[in-house]
Amino acid sequence: MPAFSNYIAAGKEKLHCLKWGSGKRLLLAFHGYGDDAAIFSPLEDLLADEFTVLSIDLPHHGNSKWPDKEAFTVADLTTMVHALKNEYRVERVSLLGYSMGGRVCLSIIEQMPESIDRVVLMASDGLTVNLYYYFFTRTAAGRVMFRQMLEHPGMYLKVVEWLRKVNLVGPSRYKFVMHFLQTDEGRNLLLRVWPAMSGIMPPPTKVKAAIKK
Repeated sequence: MPAFSNYIAAGKEKLHCLKWGSGKRLLLAFHGYGDDAAIFSPLEDLLADEFTVLSIDLPHHGNSKWPDKEAFTVADLTTMVHALKNEYRVERVSLLGYSMGGRVCLSIIEQMPESIDRVVLMASDGLTVNLYYYFFTRTAAGRVMFRQMLEHPGMYLKVVEWLRKVNLVGPSRYKFVMHFLQTDEGRNLLLRVWPAMSGIMPPPTKVKAAIKK
């Protein structure tokens, strides 16, 4: 059965989502960087009876429209979740997150643990503090360097090569950087997504405290 396509409010903006299933429990699914909501469609047959699944296109992904200079904030995220709880008349939601989407799930856990039923994280971002990401998106010097790196990647690619050679950048981060810096499309996506998602950075200690609570 084809998923139902819809838009849901997220603060002043809207995010696109795909909906399938008719179960009484609500599952919110968040994809990873460079993916879209359809990545979870193979799970439909397994979940559709028990859950109503909303797979959400994050800012600058899939069919979501998002202003280039507008950040996706924690307030946007929690307001969206509360609205969906009211719309579907549930007290708790379950969460499914892959990579960057896992960081979104962790932020929801931190902010509203009393609203969570179950959580499944796959290769989740946000389990530890990413100092590179923090520097490039949350400091003035880092934001300037980040933009320069994406607009003039030649010199910085050599720096990344050197950092990998001396083991200051791990293999997974090196692969990510090289993949998205080598094409105009990849650089443009990175330039929009990283700043937009920089406010969704839950402190691991607070997430642990929320889970224990």
